[in-house]
Amino acid sequence: MGKSALEQTFINLWKIYYPEIILTPDLKIIPQRQFRYDFVHCPTKVAIEIQGGTYGRSRQGHSSGVGLDRDYEKNNLALINGYLVFQLSCKMITPTWLEKIKDVILSRLENNT
Repeated sequence: MGKSALEQTFINLWKIYYPEIILTPDLKIIPQRQFRYDFVHCPTKVAIEIQGGTYGRSRQGHSSGVGLDRDYEKNNLALINGYLVFQLSCKMITPTWLEKIKDVILSRLENNT
């Protein structure tokens, strides 16, 4: 599956700031479900979702009732399976938010050793 421009922006920044922390793109993490997460740090069960179309008025996008229900289900199932999911809007793809995600990943790595 091709990356959106926002996903590409995120991963480009991530590789500049934290090239040593490998994120797996477009990954299914919930057994028996087709939900994919934009990026996952597998060892720490940290998932990252880039929410495009946040400011649009799409009927079938993330901001519609159906889209929101699907996102709620997806993220609740991730939580049940031990994942922490960061959801980022286009305005949150910044070094500040990347640092927060990196800090959580490093904290989870420390707690798992």
